[in-house]
Amino acid sequence: MKYIFLGILFLVGCTYPSKKDFYSFQAPEKGKAVVYLYRSNTSIDSLNPDVPRFYVNKSKLGKLSTGGFYRVEVDPGEISLIYKNSLFGIPFFWKSGEVKFVALDNHVYYVKFSIESVMRSVEFKPVPNAIGEQEIKETRLLVQ
Repeated sequence: MKYIFLGILFLVGCTYPSKKDFYSFQAPEKGKAVVYLYRSNTSIDSLNPDVPRFYVNKSKLGKLSTGGFYRVEVDPGEISLIYKNSLFGIPFFWKSGEVKFVALDNHVYYVKFSIESVMRSVEFKPVPNAIGEQEIKETRLLVQ
């Protein structure tokens, strides 16, 4: 029984993206914009094995675990970020949300995702660069 539990724990651990580097600012390439998508480092919802999945312009980006961030270079124009999340796979608790904005050439944007309470109150919104740049320093780059 002990080995079955350890096996399940190992498999669940393998589904999370690995955390690589701490944040360091990188300007966008010429003709591109950069979106930093980050999740606050909180213990709320951190044990939920259903880590939120994110999509950029309908293309799968990955799962965003607590204390992680993605850096995504995008073409200028309308950007759509979507998340989908559940609570332990229970369909009744499925949540999703979308943030849309127009990305300008050679600009940087910060989008924060956070679950703020045990009632699963979700904060998913663009934040001012000064706030995003400060908060993201407590997170690590996620690698798929």
